[in-house]
Amino acid sequence: MARSIIAFLVVLLFPVFALANPVGLWSRTSKNGEVHIRITETRNGLSGTISWMATPKTDRNNPDTSLNKRSLIGVKIFKNLKKIGKNAYEGKLYNPEDGKTYSGKLTVINQNTLKLRGCIIFPLCKSDQWKLVVK
Repeated sequence: MARSIIAFLVVLLFPVFALANPVGLWSRTSKNGEVHIRITETRNGLSGTISWMATPKTDRNNPDTSLNKRSLIGVKIFKNLKKIGKNAYEGKLYNPEDGKTYSGKLTVINQNTLKLRGCIIFPLCKSDQWKLVVK
């Protein structure tokens, strides 16, 4: 009987524990259309790489002019985000739309939604929600 109760609680609580891991393929809508970002986990933290764009663009706003003609597909928009809480990570975020790098925070809202917030300096921040494509 005790094993049945424990098994039931594990099944019931599993989705709560699963929220903290944002690894997978996520979609966001930008001014250039839909973009997919693959989030992976390394020993140094989370990494996010653009894997698909509805309208492929180049990194034309990058301050390093030698990178202005590279495709945005394959560009890391964040790396080494560190876990700061149960469902939160923080670090530096690259925004290819303006070529700037911001301090940011990634928060897992639920199993299908992430919130990414980048700040020049608090309270000058911009937030974006991403939807899960596939885990």
